[in-house]
Order: sequence, then C-alpha cells, then structure tokens
Amino acid sequence: MYTLFDEPISFWKSHAYAVEIDKETKTLIVLGGIKWGFRPSYFKLRPTATISSALLKDDWHRDWELLRHNFKDYKIVMKF
Repeated sequence: MYTLFDEPISFWKSHAYAVEIDKETKTLIVLGGIKWGFRPSYFKLRPTATISSALLKDDWHRDWELLRHNFKDYKIVMKF
C-alpha cells in the first residue's frame, strides 16, 4: 500500500533495447536502447514518469552480463 509516510518503492526504472537476432549466423545486432521509469510523487496518488534517455554502450555491457547465459554462442554487433 502506498502512503505518504511509508512507500514500498522509491523509484522504478527499466532498459529496453531494439535488437535483431539472426539465428542462422548466431548474431545479435543491437540497434539502440532507451531508459525509462517512474518515481513516486509526493502528495499525489499516481507516480510520475522519469525523463526518458538513450542508453549508451556502457549500459549495454552492464545489461549483457545478465543476458549472457541465454545467448552463449552469439556474436554481438553494435550499431549505436
């Protein structure tokens, strides 16, 4: 339950990538990405959207560590 004095989450953010997957050549082509999310608004019931921004190659490398086990034999091609 969200109240003024006890909030369960301070913010929520997500990364979304545009990726082409070629299963024949086992290639991931990363076209770009965006960071977006929400944060609670004081004195309002609904959260406020954060300002969206483009993701950088450093963001991809950090996120890739979480995805690596799903695409073990794939080669990565960066197009952004």
